[in-house]
Amino acid sequence: MTVKTINELAKLNRKQQEIQQEAQKLQVEAEQDLQHHQLFARSVAALQVAISMGAIAALTRKRIVWYVGLGIATIRIRFMVAGTLSNILYCLLLKSTRLAPNNTNCST
Repeated sequence: MTVKTINELAKLNRKQQEIQQEAQKLQVEAEQDLQHHQLFARSVAALQVAISMGAIAALTRKRIVWYVGLGIATIRIRFMVAGTLSNILYCLLLKSTRLAPNNTNCST
């Protein structure tokens, strides 16, 4: 091998390591975003069930169904608050450690 080839290989190896590090950071961010998405998706599903229960309660005029709908709406609020707080805490942690990449969904 020539010196030029060895230098090119070393340069490519450094570039590959940089790309791997960036990919690992993006993987962590993607996993965190997926967790937030799942909490908000559960919140929306609970809201839809609560609305349906409210409609059933109105049609059947049964209070117990309405109370069940209220309970499900409470669960929805819990998921929404959990998703929002986890996002806020995640952003605060990133900013406090100064590891926040430029493309995060954290407001500045």
